[in-house]
Amino acid sequence: MSWPWPLSTTVASPQPRRILHIRLQRESPIQTPVALQAFSKSAPMSVAEDFADSRKRIITDKNNRLSFVQTVARTQRENATPIVTTREAWTCRPSPNARTIHYRFLQEKLCTPLKNFSATKQMMRAVHDAFVAHKVAYNLCGMLHHDISCNNILMLANGQGILNDWDLVKSFPDLSPPHRPLRTWQFMSTYDLEYPDRPHTVQDEMESFVLVVLYMVLRHSHHNRSSILGRIIREIFDSYLVLSDGRLVGGGPKGRMFYSLWLIDVDFKIIGNPPLTEWLILALDAVGDWYIHLTRIRLRRSSVMTDTMLQDHSYLENTWKEALVRSDWPSSDEAVDHFRKSAKLRHRD
Repeated sequence: MSWPWPLSTTVASPQPRRILHIRLQRESPIQTPVALQAFSKSAPMSVAEDFADSRKRIITDKNNRLSFVQTVARTQRENATPIVTTREAWTCRPSPNARTIHYRFLQEKLCTPLKNFSATKQMMRAVHDAFVAHKVAYNLCGMLHHDISCNNILMLANGQGILNDWDLVKSFPDLSPPHRPLRTWQFMSTYDLEYPDRPHTVQDEMESFVLVVLYMVLRHSHHNRSSILGRIIREIFDSYLVLSDGRLVGGGPKGRMFYSLWLIDVDFKIIGNPPLTEWLILALDAVGDWYIHLTRIRLRRSSVMTDTMLQDHSYLENTWKEALVRSDWPSSDEAVDHFRKSAKLRHRD
């Protein structure tokens, strides 16, 4: 049995001069905590049935979701901290509170970046492998990665994926303030951006995996949203707000996308790629369903855990597996970079 993650990984903890060594043994059974077992779901419908059901439900409920979001947004505006808005692209800013340490990470095998995939199925398999590694680290070790991003998922020569860069790993639950300046802004979850002081959860990281796939699809594949691609990346991935105290927050556009498929829309299509199109719509709907649940709890319309699709890794993993075994994947859809030309022009200027 081959494992898609390193069996021995050394990472640096946020505290100086402490090194954390994680060893995942082949023979170690994966024991799901009781709290997670309580939320386990039965096997979902087939991808085709689930996709049709989700798209129908999204179309039917879109206006209701949008009205719900507008009501929440109005309530938040009435009680919000004064903000200064900006449309500048995100750039990392220095923070006097960030403590860093030097560390060296030696990797046994040579890997290639996710953006260099030779086919979208290869990309999806690599991200799925990283997702499985994340599930094992969480269920077996109680660890959260804290920086799921495109750059931290790598591909081996045989197509397997590796979840890399564990230097921000923390045990769960960890109520200490997150080290936000060190994380990748574009792939942070909606709630991590909107509520920076709340504890980081496993659902935040599952959302980050969905955002990784969405970004790779938008930037490196052919789809029917290319005419507004720049706006989608700017609004959903790069936008932020500056609070009056200087802190950065965001997540509003991401929330709108997950609630109502804003900018993406229900007719989003990856050209000639039904498996990836259907998986992505299902995944976006699953995250939207999770935020509907959290918003109702926050507004005290509910106080109990309902049967949501992101209670644990099961739903996304099952839809991933069903998508990967399909026979209608395209075979010659290697990565393109829709921003390559504009990036060269900016560099030359």
